[in-house]
Amino acid sequence: DAETADEVGAVAPVWTAPYRDWISGRLTVTLSRPVYSSGGRIRGVCGVDVFLESIEKFLKQIDTGLNGIVFITGESGELVASSAGIASFTADPVSGENSITSAADCGNPVIAMTYMELLRMKESGSSDGNAAAYRFSHGSENYAAGFKKFNEKNGLDWNIYIVVREVDFLGRLRNTLRIAILLTVIIIAAALALTYRMSERLTRPLKLLSRAALNIARDRKS
Repeated sequence: DAETADEVGAVAPVWTAPYRDWISGRLTVTLSRPVYSSGGRIRGVCGVDVFLESIEKFLKQIDTGLNGIVFITGESGELVASSAGIASFTADPVSGENSITSAADCGNPVIAMTYMELLRMKESGSSDGNAAAYRFSHGSENYAAGFKKFNEKNGLDWNIYIVVREVDFLGRLRNTLRIAILLTVIIIAAALALTYRMSERLTRPLKLLSRAALNIARDRKS
């Protein structure tokens, strides 16, 4: 009923930052929300855990060519998921404690370069931090990368990247300005499409949480 819905909807759900689930040991984010009574007293808290390996499996299904990589970072540069199969946690060589793997130190030079190049663009003011397409070189290879910020209204602040080797994408075509512009448009379009699909995948936990919160409110009324 309307009163129950008001009790559930008083406070919006909130996503946590990625963390290591202490039971499963897996990289996790949690969507949670409190449930209050009509008098303002808390009745309970509902939460839905999302193991980020499910996001990683989704990324691995995306066809980006032989050497293309799709990856996601959190607001602090932690590697949320990637199609490259990189371990979620890195052991500190001194303390032995596990921390979430960072994009800059993940051991994959293409991911690290893609991430660091965007940081340089932000610092120089050549990117507003919302979306960008850019090119860089690593060794003898040229790469094209696209980035799109993923801001979910309940607190997720992620960056989604797509990076491909230009030779895989362009074949034997010369790197003319026209081709570079076309490549930029395609990379940005792919990043936008991926952002949309990510939003669809994260709608299900939100629906589950809302249903559970309503059930708590109704049970406490009876």
